[in-house]
Amino acid sequence: MIFRESESHLRTLIDTIPDLVWLKDMDGVYLSCNPKFERFFGAKEAEIVDKTDYAFVNKDIADFFRDHDRKAIELDKPSINEEWLTFSDGGYHGLFETIKTPMLNPEGKAIGVLGIARDITERKKTESALNAIAWLLKKSPTVTPDFPQDYSDLTKLNTCRVILDNIGKDVISDIVTGYMELLATSGAVYEKNGDYAHSIFSSGWCRMLDSASRKLCNTPDDKIALNCGKWLCHESCWTNASKTAIDTAQPVDIECNGGIKLYAVPIIVHEQVIGVINFGYGDPPKDAATLETISNKYRVDIKDLSLEANRYQHRPNFIIEIAKNRLRSSAKLLGVMVESRQTELALKESEERFRALHNASFGGITIHDKGIILECNEGLSNITGYDYNELIGMDGLSLISEDTRDKVIQNINKGYEKPYEAMGIRKDGKAYPLRLEARNIPYKGKMVRTVEFRDITEQKKAEAEKEKLQAALTQAQKMESVGRLAGGVAHDFNNMLSIILGNIEIIIEDLDSANPLISNLEEVQKAAQRSTDLTRQLLAFARKQTISPQVLHLNETLEGMLKMLRRLIGEDIDLSWQPKDSLWSVKIDPSQIDQILANLCVNARDSIKDVGKITIETDNAHFDEEYCIDHPGFKTGKYVMLTVSDNGCGMDNETLDNLFDPFFTTKELGKGTGLGLATVYGIVKQNNGFVNVYSEPEQGTTFKLYLPIHSEEQKTEGQKTVQEKLQKGYETILLVEDEKAILRMTKTMLERMGYNVLAANTPDRAIQISNNPESKIDLLMTDVVMPSMNGRDLAKNISAFCPSIKFLFMSGYTANVIAHRGILDEGINFLNKPFSIQDLSVKLRAIFDEKPK
Repeated sequence: MIFRESESHLRTLIDTIPDLVWLKDMDGVYLSCNPKFERFFGAKEAEIVDKTDYAFVNKDIADFFRDHDRKAIELDKPSINEEWLTFSDGGYHGLFETIKTPMLNPEGKAIGVLGIARDITERKKTESALNAIAWLLKKSPTVTPDFPQDYSDLTKLNTCRVILDNIGKDVISDIVTGYMELLATSGAVYEKNGDYAHSIFSSGWCRMLDSASRKLCNTPDDKIALNCGKWLCHESCWTNASKTAIDTAQPVDIECNGGIKLYAVPIIVHEQVIGVINFGYGDPPKDAATLETISNKYRVDIKDLSLEANRYQHRPNFIIEIAKNRLRSSAKLLGVMVESRQTELALKESEERFRALHNASFGGITIHDKGIILECNEGLSNITGYDYNELIGMDGLSLISEDTRDKVIQNINKGYEKPYEAMGIRKDGKAYPLRLEARNIPYKGKMVRTVEFRDITEQKKAEAEKEKLQAALTQAQKMESVGRLAGGVAHDFNNMLSIILGNIEIIIEDLDSANPLISNLEEVQKAAQRSTDLTRQLLAFARKQTISPQVLHLNETLEGMLKMLRRLIGEDIDLSWQPKDSLWSVKIDPSQIDQILANLCVNARDSIKDVGKITIETDNAHFDEEYCIDHPGFKTGKYVMLTVSDNGCGMDNETLDNLFDPFFTTKELGKGTGLGLATVYGIVKQNNGFVNVYSEPEQGTTFKLYLPIHSEEQKTEGQKTVQEKLQKGYETILLVEDEKAILRMTKTMLERMGYNVLAANTPDRAIQISNNPESKIDLLMTDVVMPSMNGRDLAKNISAFCPSIKFLFMSGYTANVIAHRGILDEGINFLNKPFSIQDLSVKLRAIFDEKPK
């Protein structure tokens, strides 16, 4: 009973002492341990017992523990050693004094090892501090011989000056002096490019070698000397140590060519290295062989070297470690000081920039507290007519007319932050329309409001003029509603007739001339042509207005309208004008051009949310008979093409199908009559032209209007363009087009030219075809804008499987618009829809026959 109590007391004692206690057998297997030791392994005693060190720590540490177990057993007495341990539970890292004692049985035979480890980290720190104090008290004053310095202040050559200018020479000197008092060797601070921000030599050894190696440079020019490779201290401190610390962003500790060691620490600001700070440390060499080598290399008397080496007072390791810690702290301090100074300068620059912008603002800006003006810019003075000094301290509500003052007071009280309009009052008593926009901001320790005053007098005038123009346009549309209706009917009927006539021509061409069906087809053709004449008469009848066609140079006419159009679409939308040089003339009533542009630009404006772009282009176009056979609705001849494109919301197929129908609109009730595009269509048709529209949802819209050139110019251009010979090929082309009718037609064109065609109506199907190793595709011909994937991304996917493949992109959008949207790079192989078989044949041969660059 007594024994059990004694054993229990002993166990309680072991479990409560702060030391690590454990017991192992002769094979290193744990038999027992206390809770403190459990924390070291991060496991409970039950999990530790019957296991060895190898189950808990890496092999190197386990081998270390096992060697000291054996040492204690071999010595047959306690073995003491110091070791750094890291606890698995919490990650504590400390220095421990470990005592391992062999455990003996009654016969005196070793049966295991008892281990006790005590944390001595704090004790060692205290001992180190006491030793440092003792050393400093005993240290003799450093006597540094006066070696002449053969060069000027190297900081004058500093061109970088980030550290030097942001901290200053005196402050840098004070920081470096702090660890020089400990080491009495050498120290330097470098900018990132190697320019000196500070350098100092305290020991006679360092000063002697610096002076001697400088003479070996054999030049009075310090800049040349620094780059000659012979200046010992520069090469060691910068090239060998500091430059490496900058390149790696890590401290560097190396042997110096001058016999001592160098320690360099990078200076970091915002995770970027801006320079480095270093010092030399350690005893100069005293052995004769090393002294002789240094003497010969730097031409210094060996007796002088020996004298300086013996004069240097040895620094204990703990002093060097203190200096290294201080150097790392100094590097951080320098970084913080530079960062603080840069932040201060940036803030000052920001304030100056803010003040400049504040005063340069087109509007008036003020900061007020419950209406009382605390600060304002010159813009407010310009708008109101009051001087700056008159405005400061004024009740800002006196700048608002009485009839809108209550509204402004309500918005101030609510903290309202959206733009709104009010009426302002100037110093001379005149009222003016005003747009106000405010924000609640912190200012000098409290929340105030900053307000922008914008004089919108000119804007209101422009809006009134715009409303007048819009009203006139709407009235014109209403007056011609019956005519637009007829135009819409004629449009649909003409499209059907174009399909009938186009397909009849294809069939007649493909049939043998002796085929009896040809006579029947010719009768159908005549009937369709008579129907076409009827629709033309219907269009002519539908035009109620009296027109006066004139020969126009369309570029000049359009340029005269740009100012009006910009007012019509508003300042948030960019209007780009891209005229074609040497444009052919057309014969048309100028007022009809006005109607066309106004309608198209208003529609484009309404499709754009917030900011956007409208592009107006002109070009010459020519269509031959073969092209028109494959494109029903097109007519042979030469045309002037007028294109209006926007980057608005675009249209789906359902909208496109009804686009020119009278009274069809996608706008809200009261926002449009649905007659604008019917008007455009009627005018173009009346002038023997035609319209093509290209659009996809969220991809914008392009209208192409083709107007025939003036007949006199037609004669000067020649009666008929000689048909070029069709250029054929044999290569394999992967054709991708989501519109099935266009896919079939283009496939037919390519096959007539001799090409092998692999057709796909979706990008996914195209990728499947390209994955087939038997395909051997020479060229991808793809539409640019498709629902699931655009042409550029499809080309990237396929080029992964076919790296040598060529590309031809096609689209109803113009090349300028496609490049502007970022869908394709400029200069890429591009074919504009609609295209003729001749255009296609020429483009393909140009691509295939192009020599590699």
